[in-house]
Amino acid sequence: MTSSRTLADLASDLGTDVIGDEDFEVCGVRPLETAKAEHLSFLHNPKYVDEAKASEAGAILVADAEVLLGRNLLVCPEPYLALAQALEIFHPMERPEPGVHPSAVVAAGVSVGEGASIGPLASVAEGVTVGEGTVVGAGCVIGRGVGIGGDCLLHPRVVVGEQCRIGDRCNVHSGTVIGYDGFGFATVDGTHHKV
Repeated sequence: MTSSRTLADLASDLGTDVIGDEDFEVCGVRPLETAKAEHLSFLHNPKYVDEAKASEAGAILVADAEVLLGRNLLVCPEPYLALAQALEIFHPMERPEPGVHPSAVVAAGVSVGEGASIGPLASVAEGVTVGEGTVVGAGCVIGRGVGIGGDCLLHPRVVVGEQCRIGDRCNVHSGTVIGYDGFGFATVDGTHHKV
């Protein structure tokens, strides 16, 4: 987690305006109901105005300062987007060290790009190419001949079928299965044939 930041610094990074104490410091992001004085929270949906008024949050991202007068606010037209940016600042994703984890099973001849990592218990078949800066998470299964572009993130337990291609900068979430059954059946003369 990043150390504390003043509202003035955050406003500069997020492209927001500060209403209240520009020197006030926050050290993280929390939902309205659990935020404390040292946290930033957000109000995107007007139906949560009462929760925002009752929140202990030290500062709140809002689109309309009028609904929370008297509070430390970061005001912008898109508080939900600003929330995503604030989360990146305070809670950045930690990337694993580049390289192949000792418990991963990687076939001979697999091409692993510079800065890429293959996590624990991953299985990578022959003919696979893993692009620069790509992360193959724990327990992923990558089939023969797969090509994975650069700067991708395959979260734990992704399965990619043989000969599939994944482009650059793709984020594939846990449990995803790519390149296997899913196209249904072709029915000819009353007989079903898997596509």
